[in-house]
This record gives sequence, structure tokens and C-alpha cells, in this order.
Amino acid sequence: MTFRLPSLERPAELVGEYELELSPGVRMTLGADGNATSQAGVAPWGVTQGLLLLGQDMLPFELQGDRLVVQAGLVPLVWRKCQATASRPQ
Repeated sequence: MTFRLPSLERPAELVGEYELELSPGVRMTLGADGNATSQAGVAPWGVTQGLLLLGQDMLPFELQGDRLVVQAGLVPLVWRKCQATASRPQ
């Protein structure tokens, strides 16, 4: 028997850099190339059937404007999308 992963999407609205609301300075980037980068390292990411696949984790999530709410066990983790450097006023 062969186990196949469902095809993964990388929605453009999820691509970008996020900061954990309760821990400023803790950041992760969801790249258009399918790599997620954080202080912990690099892991593949994608979305399928309402789940965020991050490395080996499959997490329910919801995008609420500029907030990415990820259900990690009993505790929701709220990540706020960082403003793009190019759009910041000089």
C-alpha cells in the first residue's frame, strides 16, 4: 500500500513574513517556493483541505485579515503578517 500526500497549495495571501502576537520578535516566513523559515530552521509548507502542513505537522488554520490563526493543540497561535519593507514609509 502506498501513502500519497494530497496536492499542496501555497495561496498567495498566505505567503509572507509573520510575527507571533504574544512573542514579538518570533517570526516565520511562508515562502512562495514552499519553504517556511523561522528561528527553528527551514521546513516545507503548504495547504490542503483546510489544514496548514508545516514540516510534519498538520494544523487547522484560519486567515483573518492580516492574522493567521493556527490551532496548535488546545491553544490557538496568532501570527500577524508583517508589513512589506518596501511599503513602509521612509
